[in-house]
Amino acid sequence: MGRRKYDFYRKKNERPKTDKVCDHEGCTEPAYFKAPKDRTLTDYYWFCEKHIKEYNENWDFYRGLSDTEIEREISSSYVWDRPTRKFGTYDAHRNFLRAANFFDFFIALDDVKEHSERSSPSFFVPPDIADALKIMGLKMPITETSLKNRYKELAKTYHPDLNSGDKAGEEIFKEVSAAYRVLLKFIT
Repeated sequence: MGRRKYDFYRKKNERPKTDKVCDHEGCTEPAYFKAPKDRTLTDYYWFCEKHIKEYNENWDFYRGLSDTEIEREISSSYVWDRPTRKFGTYDAHRNFLRAANFFDFFIALDDVKEHSERSSPSFFVPPDIADALKIMGLKMPITETSLKNRYKELAKTYHPDLNSGDKAGEEIFKEVSAAYRVLLKFIT
């Protein structure tokens, strides 16, 4: 019939053969169980069943540590021994806001359908963003550098200091500035 991959008939308490001898002083029984020598968990003793039970009863992982060190170890294990940071550092809040703003696209789909002439057919944007894009003369998708470059061009054209006394240019500059702030908030 062929050789079986597993021996299903082996008795439950039967142990496999081993060449190791119990590390307990004076014991010559075969060693099947390993136990750590210290907290580093890199070096091990090998014991028989009787002596592994004794060793486990007396071994303390936190032996030699002060109460504050033990407390630090325990609190560090709550977060899988990884460093934690306050919310708001490393741009975690910005990443969260970007993810949250992503869903604004789907919430505003009904509004965008009503104002479909304002957005490109392949990319839906909320109406206020579409208005700001129209004022700035941009189309989606935009980057922060393209937005800043376009704002600089329009500011040079319509800034009140460069157009002495032109009220229409001043109103256009106000609209451009407001649209720039809206779009900058949207992409960052």
